[in-house]
Amino acid sequence: MKLFESLGVVYAANQLSIDSVFKLYNFSIDTGYSNRVYFDSNKIITATDATGFSVYGNTVSGIFINSGLTTGHYLTLGSNYTYWDNPTVEYDGTGNVTDLSSKALPIISRRYIANNLPQPSTSYSQSFYVTTTGSNSNDGLTEGNAFLTLTYALSQVNTNNWIIHVKAGTYSGESISSAANGYQGIITTNGVIQGYKTTIGDLNGVTLPYIYNTALDDAEYPVFDGGDRISTDFFNVYTDNYRIFRNFAIINYRKGIYGDSTTARAGQVIENIV
Repeated sequence: MKLFESLGVVYAANQLSIDSVFKLYNFSIDTGYSNRVYFDSNKIITATDATGFSVYGNTVSGIFINSGLTTGHYLTLGSNYTYWDNPTVEYDGTGNVTDLSSKALPIISRRYIANNLPQPSTSYSQSFYVTTTGSNSNDGLTEGNAFLTLTYALSQVNTNNWIIHVKAGTYSGESISSAANGYQGIITTNGVIQGYKTTIGDLNGVTLPYIYNTALDDAEYPVFDGGDRISTDFFNVYTDNYRIFRNFAIINYRKGIYGDSTTARAGQVIENIV
């Protein structure tokens, strides 16, 4: 009995130690305030300036502390973020953020900032369909006349602001590269690759029916199967053009969506990808 009591005391002490760690979290950019990074704290905090904070691709010009509360704090930025940005935040420990006992905020290694800005409305210059029953001899302009492969659909793109709708099913052997800086590829422009089940827009973060560690279901969403985990990549990104990858699964590739540099990765938005 005493052993269990002792273990209970140790657990309680360890839990208290964990809970007492001073931290900031829930970093986000929210609709209507694209020049702010909001965050929460696990303690009531104070700060006089934003010394020590840095964000990727922007500058930090100030800090607002919601006095007496642990939510609603924010960093003020030098310029606005956009839907396309994938920012991070760091804190080097040189600033004056403290709790009410004057305990200093420890260093924050790079953290991703949740980008909650809405996708800008756009009218697509080109719209193509891909289905498992399609043919690359079709024009790809409707589901009934769809292309067979995403690779071929991308090769037909010749403008910015395109969208390719990929219907549920398994697509084998697709391997795609964007072209830039001497790299050979089939796409250099901005656009969207978006999966759907039966009608456009029927898949999203709620309706994409995937449970962790379960088999993929190509009747519910598109599945790109590379068949080779040794040397085949699904999509190599060599440019900073803006693209959205949305609502599909990738399996049996060496790499899924791969950017070769910070610049190449910066313009890519990945949503609901398994």
